[in-house]
Amino acid sequence: MERMSILILEDNEADLELIKRELRSVRYHSDIEWAWSKATFLDALERKAPQIVLLDYSLPGFDGLTAMAMVRDRFPEVRTIIVSGGIGEETAIEALKTGATDYVLKKHLHRLGPVIARTIQEIEETAERRKAEAALEESRKRFHSLFSSSNEGICLHEMVYDPKGNAVDYRIIDANPAYEAITGIPRNEAVGSIASVLYRSTPPPYFDHYLKVVETGQPFRFETYYPPMRRHLLISAFLTEKDQFATMFMDVTERKHLEAELKRKAEELERSNAELQQFAYVASHDLQEPLRKIQAFGDRLQSTARDSLSEEALDYLTRMRNAAGRMQGLINDLLTYSRVTTRAQPFEPVDLSQ
Repeated sequence: MERMSILILEDNEADLELIKRELRSVRYHSDIEWAWSKATFLDALERKAPQIVLLDYSLPGFDGLTAMAMVRDRFPEVRTIIVSGGIGEETAIEALKTGATDYVLKKHLHRLGPVIARTIQEIEETAERRKAEAALEESRKRFHSLFSSSNEGICLHEMVYDPKGNAVDYRIIDANPAYEAITGIPRNEAVGSIASVLYRSTPPPYFDHYLKVVETGQPFRFETYYPPMRRHLLISAFLTEKDQFATMFMDVTERKHLEAELKRKAEELERSNAELQQFAYVASHDLQEPLRKIQAFGDRLQSTARDSLSEEALDYLTRMRNAAGRMQGLINDLLTYSRVTTRAQPFEPVDLSQ
């Protein structure tokens, strides 16, 4: 806690010292300023705003109630405490009604310490409350900015219960501009409406999901196709407070169409690959048939007519048989390549020079 600033209006120095002694009993660091007349009091108020003002009720040409009015006129939130040698009950009540925090009789100055301590605690609590209120207001502003500018539809709802306490519907209590853009429902028509009436559906859309969120407090996220709008929606529902929930949703219709198109293309590619593999298998089988004939008759020719063939003819025959072997290898490699996606082997390092 920062140092407490206390202004004392008192024309008697002996009483001032007694008051200071009581203030020292309070475990707070204080900056104390003394005013002994109207002029010095006004001068002190001009120089600095105190947090607590102790006012003698009666001074020559001046009084505590007038001083309190001056304080409240300048600093409405400053705490004022009347400290007087003699003050009647009616005067004390008038002072409290006028705005005094408390009053202490000088013959009971031992009460001043506890009164000051309580007043300081109230000041601290007020400061903390205002700090929390400021943070809450800042949070509210950020939420409103997000609420208004979000591209996702945001809608706030409250559950509607029947006389027996059973949840039967929900009511829209606010909606952002994106809600209107996605649903096509004007905000002023949606806000305040019962969902079953607004959406012409009994029970209202996704009631079971939302009721579970309200009952368990657990958020829920799901995708759905909403026929009345002909849209695919991604919806997140979460509890905001008791019996109230919010939904954030986005239109994923285009994405769903793209996913369907991608699936169709993948199925077409799979069919095409299967047909290609079948074609490669049939083609390799049919192409190898004449090659086997070439090799078989080449072998037979070489074994039966080798002695009667010239050296040049034997060279042609060898070249023919080697070419048929290479062709057969190419066809087998083509068949292997066509199966690379269905009979794939693990990748491993290879020597590219081979």
